[in-house]
Amino acid sequence: MRIKGAETVFVFIIVALIFIVLAALSSCSRYQVVSEVNVNLYHMHNPKKNRVEIILTKEKLEVGKWYNLRSIKKIDPSDDIRIKKIKK
Repeated sequence: MRIKGAETVFVFIIVALIFIVLAALSSCSRYQVVSEVNVNLYHMHNPKKNRVEIILTKEKLEVGKWYNLRSIKKIDPSDDIRIKKIKK
């Protein structure tokens, strides 16, 4: 009898850990596109965390839609050739 009780506790702990991991992964930073400030420069807002991000990307994002920040391929402004030419 004790072994079955220990197995039940072990299974419960594993299920609880899986649930916690899935909850953490599903709550990735989801931001809503508020406006397109300039070409490929977007103003994004996360109301849950009350954060604002300005994102430069080659992707075409739609105003009003929600995106995970991790899934957006961002452009590093320091890598842009046009900016390097201006700085020289």
